[in-house]
Amino acid sequence: MNHLNNVDPAMTDEQRLEVHDRYRKFAAEVNRRRQRGGEPCAVAATAFRFNLAEMDLFRGNGKVICTQVRRRARASIPYDVVELLDPQLSGQAFDAARLCEAVGDEHGQAVLQKLVQRGVLVAAPDG
Repeated sequence: MNHLNNVDPAMTDEQRLEVHDRYRKFAAEVNRRRQRGGEPCAVAATAFRFNLAEMDLFRGNGKVICTQVRRRARASIPYDVVELLDPQLSGQAFDAARLCEAVGDEHGQAVLQKLVQRGVLVAAPDG
């Protein structure tokens, strides 16, 4: 993620505002196109995978911190939950029923919903 503040002293304030406005419009269009493609998936899916192509992972203090880079959304997942889903964080498909069986259906669905909304999990392709 780029958090570098950069100022071009050759630009006027008006030019800078125009460039920022054009960028926001471009980013919104890119995000709209991606969402039309079916991401993120509905929690009704049974097979999920970690969206590793768009994630930064940090392991520590008994948790995996997943930052969805495109959305800048973050989720903190305890190791024991990661162990239930994808122990190697390989991006391989897993059956969400394992989580629901371990923690109860209501809590499991809530966890899945949060991870899907934040773009950490996506539906795994069939097959």
